[in-house]
Amino acid sequence: MELTQWTVCEKGATPDNCTTATVTVVVNNPIVAEDDKFDANGGNVLGNDTLNGNPVTKDTVEVTPDTEGPLTIDAEGNVTVAPNTPSGTKSSKLYNCNCNGCS
Repeated sequence: MELTQWTVCEKGATPDNCTTATVTVVVNNPIVAEDDKFDANGGNVLGNDTLNGNPVTKDTVEVTPDTEGPLTIDAEGNVTVAPNTPSGTKSSKLYNCNCNGCS
């Protein structure tokens, strides 16, 4: 939320005829992380996600890595399937956070 004050004055008034008001602007940067589906070659989970309506990148969000199990997700959103992983459907949870000043 951004808050600022502003003043408006009647032009040429003697004495001055002014008033001050406050304006509040709520800035909402919604992040949308869509579900992903890859084959055994993996992929990148950020490809279909958005922040404030724009595609996300590793510079605009922080990915919480998941390194447990046969699927791993690194900090850049890359999914890797461990060698010799048995056939079947595997799942992993992913958390994207709006990155304010990512380096």
